[in-house]
Amino acid sequence: MERLKRKVDQYLIDWKNDKNRMPLIIKGARQIGKTDAIENLM
Repeated sequence: MERLKRKVDQYLIDWKNDKNRMPLIIKGARQIGKTDAIENLM
């Protein structure tokens, strides 16, 4: 099954490619795909 594209996906890719990145803290409501977005990034 294909994964839905979320607004946060491009932000996470940009964060991952930044050489001067800071630690990542993901906050948000329950069951909106935070874990799925992080797992897809890896």
